[in-house]
Formats: sequence, structure tokens, C-alpha cells
Amino acid sequence: GLMDSAVSKNAAAVTEESAMALDMGAEQESSRDDLRTTAFFESIVTDENGEATIKINLPDNITEWTIVTHAFSNNFKAKVETQNIKVSKDFYVALNHKDFYLTGEKFAFDIKSFSKIYLNKDVDFLVEILDSNNNIIESSKVNSKTQKVESYKVKNSIDKKGTYKIRLTGSVDNIKDTLVDKFEVVESLLDT
Repeated sequence: GLMDSAVSKNAAAVTEESAMALDMGAEQESSRDDLRTTAFFESIVTDENGEATIKINLPDNITEWTIVTHAFSNNFKAKVETQNIKVSKDFYVALNHKDFYLTGEKFAFDIKSFSKIYLNKDVDFLVEILDSNNNIIESSKVNSKTQKVESYKVKNSIDKKGTYKIRLTGSVDNIKDTLVDKFEVVESLLDT
């Protein structure tokens, strides 16, 4: 019926529009720092034809997003549709770190780059630790290969509690990606 076709049209429109908007080209030089896990969660009211259009900006995660559409009519009919959108880049970097570290703790985290077209190529990483005012408190260069995990050991412990960031920039063959993620430094794990 009308509700069925409206849901299908809208889900398809979201998928097509998002796929075009998700061409996260390797030339893009901005930082990926919006790492929310939920992009949109609201109710939408359709027009008299049972159709609605929304535009959203997806977070910067390299992932597969699931779009779930729940539709309900005035006469108590319901329908659910699910579609997936894959988001990727030709080259990107990733971090694996804890959310919390203790003041004075010497800690390490993993850095890695991914690429389907640049296999086993040299990668130049820049690892930066930033304080809550975005001042760089540590900066180091690391050389590696694509697809290889490197453990980065922070040189100096952080003695002041607060919110900090890791900014990881990787480049291969003039293509660059930057990822920024937060972590907390606490005096006790009971503070978490």
C-alpha cells in the first residue's frame, strides 16, 4: 500500500543520497573526530502522501551504518525496513586505546592503517597527545607499513586528571587521514 511504498522510497532515497555523500575521498584533509555511534534517532511525521525526507550528516566512523525505518499508519499498520551503508576510504588510520588511564600511569595504545589499494606500503604516522585546551603535550613520528599494528608507548605520564585527545595522522603516497579520539585521565578507577 501507500505506507509500504513510502517506506521503501524513503529508505532507498536515504541510501542513495548517503552513498553519494559518503564518498570520503582520500584527498579530504579534515580530521575525523565525530565518532558518535548513533547518527540520528528521532520521529519523523510524513506528509499526506505518507512520505518524508530527512538529511543527516553521518559521524566520521569508518564502519557499516544500519538504517532502521519504523513506519506506523493512523489505522495501526506497521512496517520495519533495514538497510546498510558501508563507509570507507582508500586509506585510513585507526586507534585502539582505553577510555581511562590513571594519573602518573605509563600507558600505550595501538595504531594501525588500513588500505585495500596500498598493501604493505610505508606509512608515516604522527602521534600527538593533546590536553583539554588542544595544546600538544607530546608529539612523535612513527614509521610502519599498512595493515601492521604498532604499539605506541607514551613517553611521559600525565599527572593531571582531565580529558585528553589522541590525534593520529597517517600518510601514504601523498594520501593522508587524521583521526582524533578522546580519553580521560583519572586519579582512581572509582572515578570512572
